Formats: sequence, structure tokens, C-alpha cells
Amino acid sequence: MPNKQLKILVADSSLPRLVQIEKYLNRLGYYRVLALQSSEDLRLMSHSLIDYFDVLIANKALASNIKTTSASLLQPISHKTNPTLLYDCLDSPPDIELVQHFMAEIDPPSPWACLKDLAWIKGPNKERGK
Repeated sequence: MPNKQLKILVADSSLPRLVQIEKYLNRLGYYRVLALQSSEDLRLMSHSLIDYFDVLIANKALASNIKTTSASLLQPISHKTNPTLLYDCLDSPPDIELVQHFMAEIDPPSPWACLKDLAWIKGPNKERGK
């Protein structure tokens, strides 16, 4: 069962890829997602509200375009937002397996999840008596 309280920030300049990542997260049970499409929005978030988010998933090219006075964006984000998934959209755009694996490391499933399909856990079944 996913932690529905996780707040996730997704940043990508490509709207179709941004929507696809958000759909992947929704399929996995995560709905508190903020999607950003411009490096300016991500820069503003890095200065003010990045601490509000639990997870960052961002396009590496978009994140590297940001100029900050102190250092590159990648270092402050990796310190403020833990964990962070940076991907290169040319080499390996994120797919459902990558997002699922990443979120499983952050929000591991309950150790009891494997027992949900056992008959003795579910209780009596009316069809068994037939």
C-alpha cells in the first residue's frame, strides 16, 4: 500500500513525458504530484518550497540548465530533497518499471502485502461451500 502522504515534484520540459510520469505515479497509487515544465519554475522551487516535497523526479537536462548563485541546482536539491531521481531523456526516458523500482525503494511495500491473497487471511468464502 503506497504512502498517500508523499509529496512528489516532477520536472520535465516535455509535456507528454511529464504527463506520462504523472500517470505512472497515479497508477502506483501516488496522487500528490506537482508537475513543473520550465527550468524557471524549478529554480524558484529550489529556493523556496523544495523542502515541502518528499521526492523529486527530474529531467537531468532541465535541472542542469538552472543557474544559481551558490552552486548548481543538483547539489542543493540532493541535500534538500531526499530521494531524487534524475534521468536523461535521450538515453533512457523513464518507464513504468524505473518509476516503480524507484518508488519501491522510497516507499517499500508492507511486509504483510504478500499475505493479502491467502484464503485464510481473507476469511470464509461463500463460493468454497459449493
